[in-house]
Amino acid sequence: MEVKDFSEDITIASERTSKGRPVRKSLLYITMIGRAIASTTTTLGYVGNPLYHLSGLIPYALRFAVDYYETGKIINLCKDPRLKEYGLEKTVVEENPLQPKDLSKVDLHSKKFLSVQIAIGLFSTIAPPGGHCHGAIIPLIYKNHRALFNRIKKELDIGDEVKKEIGQGLSKQEIMKNLESMLF
Repeated sequence: MEVKDFSEDITIASERTSKGRPVRKSLLYITMIGRAIASTTTTLGYVGNPLYHLSGLIPYALRFAVDYYETGKIINLCKDPRLKEYGLEKTVVEENPLQPKDLSKVDLHSKKFLSVQIAIGLFSTIAPPGGHCHGAIIPLIYKNHRALFNRIKKELDIGDEVKKEIGQGLSKQEIMKNLESMLF
């Protein structure tokens, strides 16, 4: 008997007991579209003003900084060998099409990734409502990253507990009962 045998149950338990819930993708898109419309209709008269164009770059840069820092923490956690040992590596998938699906292989320093980020930063300077959209979703991105980080950490903690129980000689039924007790 291995911890891998309980990976699905560990994931379910970690999702229900970890701190924070991820934000729905639709909320991110609605927030960005709403902010773009509001920004475009209220700031169009400032086109050409350097401060107006800078006002698009600053929120994008803040969003990038938060995303970059929090993603780095998640990537480091995904490099923990216990994730693979416990059969939990498939529970975390990168959704950015510019990066590999396996978060432990994501490279935040790749030329392709950084080139796209610089292009988005330039676009946010040329068309500030684009940058304003990024500023509007900073709290949502942070909440998503924290929820994912906490869930992965909880998976590893529960996996450690299951490994300890296996080492103590508990039966599969006893371990399942302990996992189920976390759910209720």
